[in-house]
Amino acid sequence: MKKAHWLHIVIVFFAFSAFSVDLNAQVKFQIYPVRGVFLSDKARENTLFSKGITTEYGGGLFVESFKKTFPNTTDTIDDSNKYSTFVAYLQIPRVSKYEVEKTTQLIDLYLPITMSINFANMVTGESLYSFSKTHYGIHKTTRDSGTESEQKTIELYRDTYNDLFDDIMKLARANFNPIAVDLKVKKNWNGYYILDKGGEKGISKGDILVDQYSNQLSVVYASSKYSVGKQIIGDPKPDSAFFKYANDSIDAIKKPKVMLLLDNVKNEVKSVTNSIIYQLFSNALGKKATFSLIFVDKSFYDVQNTVKGLTKLQHAVTQQRELPDYFLRLYFHGPFYTNVPTNKTYVSYDNYAIMTCGDFLDKDGRVMYAKCVDDKISDEITGSIRYTQEAREEIIVKNGITKLANDFIENIKFKHIEYEIEGSDKNQVFFKDKFGVLNYGSTLNSFHKLGKIDGIEGDVYVPTWSLNVSLKEGDTLFANKILPLSPGMPAPTKNDKIFIDTIAKGTGGLNVLKLCDKGVVIEGDSDSGDLKKIVLYAVESEISKHPFYDTKEFKRSIEEYTSGSYGFSKGIKIEEVKTNRCIEPIVRLIRQSELPGEVFTNYKYSVIAGLKVYEKDAVVWKKGIKQSFSLFAPKGFEKPTLDFELGQKIFSLLTNEIVKKYE
Repeated sequence: MKKAHWLHIVIVFFAFSAFSVDLNAQVKFQIYPVRGVFLSDKARENTLFSKGITTEYGGGLFVESFKKTFPNTTDTIDDSNKYSTFVAYLQIPRVSKYEVEKTTQLIDLYLPITMSINFANMVTGESLYSFSKTHYGIHKTTRDSGTESEQKTIELYRDTYNDLFDDIMKLARANFNPIAVDLKVKKNWNGYYILDKGGEKGISKGDILVDQYSNQLSVVYASSKYSVGKQIIGDPKPDSAFFKYANDSIDAIKKPKVMLLLDNVKNEVKSVTNSIIYQLFSNALGKKATFSLIFVDKSFYDVQNTVKGLTKLQHAVTQQRELPDYFLRLYFHGPFYTNVPTNKTYVSYDNYAIMTCGDFLDKDGRVMYAKCVDDKISDEITGSIRYTQEAREEIIVKNGITKLANDFIENIKFKHIEYEIEGSDKNQVFFKDKFGVLNYGSTLNSFHKLGKIDGIEGDVYVPTWSLNVSLKEGDTLFANKILPLSPGMPAPTKNDKIFIDTIAKGTGGLNVLKLCDKGVVIEGDSDSGDLKKIVLYAVESEISKHPFYDTKEFKRSIEEYTSGSYGFSKGIKIEEVKTNRCIEPIVRLIRQSELPGEVFTNYKYSVIAGLKVYEKDAVVWKKGIKQSFSLFAPKGFEKPTLDFELGQKIFSLLTNEIVKKYE
């Protein structure tokens, strides 16, 4: 597993507090606040912040405030309470310092701090609640104030930290109100526990359920009316009352879960942390989206090791959670900053630009939907009075996320589809896909009918085998029997069913596509590595009406989550889709001339953009186009201007003139 880049600061002495409620007068949950603060590497490098917020100060403030906010206490976490005890921990992902010149001597010193509070189950790896916020401390000083300024900076860091901490604790008290969903076992069939509640009551695939005796189940399937659990630990008794905790409304937790993958943004957006990005995206999706986001905090591993080392909690994180069926990747092209002068020497414009891209993938790496949006901010600057660059970057990132979320709300709609298996032999089953949404390589589960069970409305089905579509003849699909989902499962036969919840649209007889081994090809006069990602999103946004897979990159994105450290099952295999067809996007940039002026440099470019589709080694479709244009970049801001403008030009050229022409 990759090492998480977080430093933890922990005091030897711990204090604990808890808040508990009754669940059927049997089960209580407790909260264990860690006396310490978890700093990112970047925050730790800020020596003035570390002097102001020492280990003793930050950790002590957290515990004392937590005791007042959540009045009850627990002495430790051990095997008797580990499934119903949540750990609360405080993080500082970002501490920055930058100056804004007011006059030749006077400056405004900005000291932004980002803080997050998190409530998580250390054993299952589930996060119940997370909230992040940024405060900007402002200090007016002079350039030559020396050590006096350093001391004032330390004091300002502490003041900003205290204000931010007060806000975070108020929000935690107002918003951390877990609800408990209780379930009863209605039948035990071949090691599967049939439970009397499902999606309508907020139970989802991947949930970890615990009873009053600390027996544990993992939900492997949830219909609207019931769910199916697989034993992880213990031996459920006839009177077992299982439950799960959630901090969202039932409307939110019963939606399909989509994991937000943020690996692509960690280096591009330095002023906005991943936790803030998740917060902004979740808020923008709100109640209107047909899905809800989950986000796995990469610092969880360090927090868990700290708690294990200083308590009686010795058991490793449960490695039985199911990965969700869908994933969402985000990418930001930018933000880019330029300052543009005017014909008035005391007036200029601060411009910020960004392209925000997202793609929606299933667990096989198929791109179901992709979209890019752009946004710009222009501020008129008089003299040296301006917004801080980090603050404006945060605003433009928020604008891009909001635009993208609104598009996803409009275009991502789930539908439930049922297929009946029409025949079976030793190695395969076959069925008809009259909707045309499945393709070669699709991974499916077969479901066996148990029939009526007392206390559950309708027929009950349980997942039994993993299948993989191996052949398609018209609307008839043949799927190989891969493996039983649990020992002793009966092999799929005629009249068993296949259930899917999908956003895919019918593709009829369209060919399955993937990127060729060369990937995206960028040639010519460009030193921007980001253009490869822009080209990929341009292709995805138009080609996704075809069955298009990005399995190789998707597999890389989630391999860390399948290491066992975050509670998900280990060794999950994501197979590369097998297809004879692949696509090769090609972009060649030629800088024809560069004409410097007094204020702007005039660049003339020609772009050759094209797409080749191969079947084995033969080109079966290709299209290309050449376009010339001029770009004007203000002096001193040539690179950010070219990076953004060329990205926009290439994206527009590929989507409008090339990729959408492919049938």
